[in-house]
Amino acid sequence: TTETHNSNGQLPAPSKPTDKHLQLPSAMNCPRTQLFIALLCLGNFGLASAAAHRDVVMNQVFQRRLDAAVESLRTVLNSERSFAPPSDVDHGYEDKYKLADSTTNSLLGASQNVLQAIGLSPEVLADLNSQSINRNATIHLHLAHEERYEYLREELIELDAPTKVVKESGFLGSYTKERKVTQKVIEYVWIHTTVFTLSATIGASSSKTTLPFLNASYAVEVRRRAKDEFQELNTMSYPPLDITWLVRSLGATDGFSIDRSAPSCKTPRRNENVEKAVEQFRRIHAWNLETVHALRNNLQTASGIHKDLAIYANEMIVSPVLPLFDADTRGVLSNADTEAMLDEHKAAMEMALKNLGRELEASKPTNTLRKPPLKALSVIPLFMHWNLLVQTHRDGLNHIEDLLRLQLTRAVGKELTENDFREYMQFHMEKRLFKDDFAPKPFTFAIRHPGYSPEGTIAIERTSGGGPQKATGELIRTFVRETEPRNMSFALNAATKVTFSGPHYVHGFLDHSLAGSNIQMRLLAQAREFSGFILILGKIKSSNEFDAQEAIVIQNRDELDIPIVLQQIPSPKAFQDYIRSLSPEQQRFARAFRGMQLEGTLFGLVLIQIKPAMEKVLRLAPGSLTKEIQLTQDLMTLFTKYQIPTDLLSFDDISNAWKGQDSGFEGADRPSKANPESRLTHVKQNVARMMAMVENKKAKVNEAAQQGFAFAKATGTAEKKSLKRKRDVPLGAAFNTEIHPEEVVAYGAALVGARISQEFQETSRILLLDVDIHGNPVDSVGGSENMAQADLGGSGKMAQEDLVKEEPNGSWEDGDYSEDWEDDGESSETEEKRECEDGGCSNSNSRAADGEVEDYTQLAVHLDETLSRNDKEGAVRPTSLVVGNPWSKHSRKTILSAFEDSQITKEEARREKDRTFDLLDALSRSGGLLLEGSSLHVIVAATHCFSQTLIDTVIQENVNPIDRVEKTALLLAAETHREFGTDAVSRMVRKGELARLMDTHKQEDLIFD
Repeated sequence: TTETHNSNGQLPAPSKPTDKHLQLPSAMNCPRTQLFIALLCLGNFGLASAAAHRDVVMNQVFQRRLDAAVESLRTVLNSERSFAPPSDVDHGYEDKYKLADSTTNSLLGASQNVLQAIGLSPEVLADLNSQSINRNATIHLHLAHEERYEYLREELIELDAPTKVVKESGFLGSYTKERKVTQKVIEYVWIHTTVFTLSATIGASSSKTTLPFLNASYAVEVRRRAKDEFQELNTMSYPPLDITWLVRSLGATDGFSIDRSAPSCKTPRRNENVEKAVEQFRRIHAWNLETVHALRNNLQTASGIHKDLAIYANEMIVSPVLPLFDADTRGVLSNADTEAMLDEHKAAMEMALKNLGRELEASKPTNTLRKPPLKALSVIPLFMHWNLLVQTHRDGLNHIEDLLRLQLTRAVGKELTENDFREYMQFHMEKRLFKDDFAPKPFTFAIRHPGYSPEGTIAIERTSGGGPQKATGELIRTFVRETEPRNMSFALNAATKVTFSGPHYVHGFLDHSLAGSNIQMRLLAQAREFSGFILILGKIKSSNEFDAQEAIVIQNRDELDIPIVLQQIPSPKAFQDYIRSLSPEQQRFARAFRGMQLEGTLFGLVLIQIKPAMEKVLRLAPGSLTKEIQLTQDLMTLFTKYQIPTDLLSFDDISNAWKGQDSGFEGADRPSKANPESRLTHVKQNVARMMAMVENKKAKVNEAAQQGFAFAKATGTAEKKSLKRKRDVPLGAAFNTEIHPEEVVAYGAALVGARISQEFQETSRILLLDVDIHGNPVDSVGGSENMAQADLGGSGKMAQEDLVKEEPNGSWEDGDYSEDWEDDGESSETEEKRECEDGGCSNSNSRAADGEVEDYTQLAVHLDETLSRNDKEGAVRPTSLVVGNPWSKHSRKTILSAFEDSQITKEEARREKDRTFDLLDALSRSGGLLLEGSSLHVIVAATHCFSQTLIDTVIQENVNPIDRVEKTALLLAAETHREFGTDAVSRMVRKGELARLMDTHKQEDLIFD
């Protein structure tokens, strides 16, 4: 195809076959052609394949154009010399800068040839440049269009009307006959004169200097039926074109050259000088298209030339804009070679314009009184050819950049992706950069009691974003520091705070984000069979308080998948830039709000083991519930499902009743501690009695419900119909162990109303009271004692000699148990209660090295301050970890059931939190008991953001992302491990890497205060 379209939007006939490779690229830039190619590719390859296919086609077109340029060079310069594209010549990185300079200078010379052809000679351009510099003013090109209509005369003309059929009569009868009819009309004749003016202006509108260099007019005769159809004068002005950079560059003595020392200079393609050139010629390209469109619709019609003027643009086959190397010298073309090509280019343009002049002389347009001059008509093919030169220049610069990308890909053997970069950074930081004690570790931990098998595990993995959670199987890595055990608390409600104690882990998580990446994370929690633990997620509120936002019990091989969403806030540098122009009051508001955001970036996980907490609240020896599977399950049911107070189930240590009193007992007569087995037996009996009472209540509820339904059915009244409508819910609920007795009784009473029998009313009264295992009402205060009497034959007291055994050495008879956990005298429970008043539990280990409690909320604040000093690019953003929805759960109802996958919605997660808090309330005796053996994980996160993809970051930005992320990792590691000072880096990195770091980074960037 030819390089452009004609005015009707159709592709004109192709030019000579030898020029076909020069015409195709410009046609590819036409929107219609691109749309056609895109639709064609969509039908065969899909949307993604269409873009890829177009790139392949464009590369092939450009390669053919380079091959044609090589033949042109040999023809013009010397047939024995060898020229080749950069990919075929051994060259250095600096040669690519020289090639960009040479290609741009060639386009400047060719542009001067085009401007000279339309009337702007080198002398005029030099005068424009001089005036522009002296006045510090800009230079613009203007296109003005003026139309005049002059009334000439009116004419009476005859026009053929439609044939008229008439019926006539004759000697032989009637017949039809066609009769030709003419119509006389008046036509008004006008002379339409059009004037196009191209001018150069200097300065603003109030003081500009106008220099017209092209003034062309033509006249045609126009006939209309209405006399007043035209206005006498119609003017139109098109947007001007700023050519200041072009004229200044043409007037420079040294030509165009890339300033390699400028901070903005990144690559031969990405630098301020080239960007200005590309932007100037992009504007020229757009202005040329608009000018050609305006002139072609008028000038070509009036000229009488029926050929597409793009043919004459194609005859200017010599293109001096050549991104080629001299294969003999392995360098760019010399100035002499460039001048020779520019002279040949000028001669080719003159020859094409002569051919256009001969065609104009031979044309015989109708109704044209005065043909447009050749100088005006030649603007159309000249601007078409200029656009082709601009496109060649842009393709040549992009070819240099594509060559860098190709060389890098071939050097590493593959097209690098974000996953490749993440894999390298993991290898670099764990194996080469950091010492083992400071290297990032996989985030996976086992929940275990010392000396026992794990209860389960937790881990955080990366996932591919978009749609359902899809694990990549890659654990995140964090810098981790274990701190001294200390006490922290969280609120169950407005009146209850639970205090937990155990090891704390501070994690520093560094992520990186590239253009197009959509990586999220998920928290995986798994429990072993017959095991369980409590998982609490939230934020750190203060130095001793945790904000519990989500909580759930994980047990019996449950697998929980919780999505974690990464939310970034602006970097410190960006934040300072945003608020710099705000008022002092507005700045204080923004800083206060950012402080809250920074503290919200601290993500916390609390892991609480259930069995040790149960053993402590029930006053059992450590490890007593390890093999008591059914007992543990029954306790969980009583605590969570029926919310039975722990005092009704725990071992009764009567020795505390004699502590501090003058009881009169001395020596062996004073009650002593029970051994572990006796305590466990006591708890089992309490649990058995409570379970029996629950089963008794269930049986009576079912019996009462059945009586109510039977009575309602027997009445045959309207209540029977009401029962029929509601039968499904209450009948199933009556035999459901999840139903509360009060709900069933209330529903049964509502069914039968005043007609219910006295027996059923009495049954309802009994169900609403506490009953023992024999169904007898018991007082709520003395319930435990009465149940004990019923279970032991009504003795009223347990035989203490069967449960209590004296051990003079304070050790258990059946095992080697220490006295650390014993409930003797003023037990640890009493001490904890006194220490935990108002949630103020603390111990000596909760102090930092400087004697103060470490406030985790200051981690994010201090990290933000460090980033503001060391992150000069503003690429590191503090990041919050937010719990997403919905959760996924892989579990089974019983040990013999099949596993099922389910989702936990936001509302279901809230109910899980309520059930978990009920369990915590029982295990801590409403906050009065310290939960030991717990663990806290605090995660402070940051994301190093790149605006480009991995390859574009390296090729276009000329940035080594390894160095950038490495520096941020050192900074975050120092914050996590609390390594500060001038020698912090030397303490964290391996000896072999320290010298390299000093050479790669500035020394002040490696000092963390």
